[in-house]
Amino acid sequence: MKITEYTPKIIATKEDNTIPLLQFIYDNFSFGSVGVEFGSGHTSTYILGEKYMMTSFEENQDYMDLRYRTRLVYSAIIDGWFELETIKRMMPKKNKFVFIDAPSSIEYRRNILRISHIFEKSGTIIYNLQTQTDYELAIHLSVKLKRNFKEYKVGECRFAVIGMSKARLFFHKISNFLKLSKKPKIEIELNNY
Repeated sequence: MKITEYTPKIIATKEDNTIPLLQFIYDNFSFGSVGVEFGSGHTSTYILGEKYMMTSFEENQDYMDLRYRTRLVYSAIIDGWFELETIKRMMPKKNKFVFIDAPSSIEYRRNILRISHIFEKSGTIIYNLQTQTDYELAIHLSVKLKRNFKEYKVGECRFAVIGMSKARLFFHKISNFLKLSKKPKIEIELNNY
């Protein structure tokens, strides 16, 4: 994804397929909620940082100088996952949701099962599914944490929601059907480049 400028409206390419996932977060979590992001990105980090109290763990130094309202935390990949001491020190004690979009390597993402204990006190986990392996890892994570699992697919965007109550998921489905949701849609201006 290429961001061409930093403005109140995100400028994103048509290939940016995370917008339905971010809209799901907007629709289901109160503005001002505490969230954690593993793997910052221009669109997600900007959009989430505008409405939520976000901490974003990132393995790439290039993202560290971005001016977002998100607390960006550099954490090198050590032993196949973000450095655990940094996560323990910097992760908010209570969070409403965790958005997992990294590490970018599929081989590293497998290590999420090895460190699943860091998610035990987390709220809902939203896992960006890019491959079948990601899907299988998300199912294993939900089983390991003993939490419910639901998959969503909107166009090219595919993600898993782990640990959201069935009542809340049902309300979300009904409110979308009846169009009760009063939260604004995420405004995205697509760039034709």
